[in-house]
Amino acid sequence: KGEVRFIVIDGMVANGFESWLWDGSAAAGGWAEEGATIVQIRPRYTLGPVRSLALLGDTPTRRKLLATIAERAAADRAAAAGGKVVPLAGPQRRMSLQVAEAVAAKARAKGGDFREAFLAEYWRINVDQSIFLHEGRHVLDQAAAKAAGVEAVSDELEFTAKLSELRLGEIPKMSLMQIDGELVGGDSSHGRANARVMTGIRDWMQAHAGEIDGYDPAQPALLQVEKLTDAQIRAAAMAMDPWFAKQG
Repeated sequence: KGEVRFIVIDGMVANGFESWLWDGSAAAGGWAEEGATIVQIRPRYTLGPVRSLALLGDTPTRRKLLATIAERAAADRAAAAGGKVVPLAGPQRRMSLQVAEAVAAKARAKGGDFREAFLAEYWRINVDQSIFLHEGRHVLDQAAAKAAGVEAVSDELEFTAKLSELRLGEIPKMSLMQIDGELVGGDSSHGRANARVMTGIRDWMQAHAGEIDGYDPAQPALLQVEKLTDAQIRAAAMAMDPWFAKQG
């Protein structure tokens, strides 16, 4: 047993150049501090449910997203050639459509006002995966490092936290579409961890090609990542996670 302190912040926490340069594509959503403290920046989570809801039905948002997928298809194929791990417009956006449908199914099962249920379910699942699972894994990894007398390495912390999201999340693609996004690669700990996760996903897909419905071996694996089932995403994440490797 253990205790975790959870702090939710609604106001501004930073006014630096990093979030400004990201221009809305990313921002600080939370972190874990030594001493089993998890912090969530709540305003960062408000747009996701609304954007996802707008993808349902024949909406301008959905039509624009589908147009972007078509427009960037050739560039995606060229970028992914040879198995390179780079940001790809198509797979991430196709996964966002799948996520919207998965949340919609849960909202319909709840009954009542569909819009309210959808927004609540998306919020709940997203916070659970990106805060409680992700930052919770940070807390556990930091505690394990402290007990072992070693320093927790940022890149490794981000890598294992993302694996926990994929392995334990209710809708793994909600996390995978964020990992397989614009921050794949680069010089940040998140970017390097994202690239490492997607490299592992690529290798798992190639090794299990016959198990993936509709998989085309002639096409780059990461162009087809949305074909993975939830169970397959969890299996790929478990194969990369040092905790599960030790258990196995």
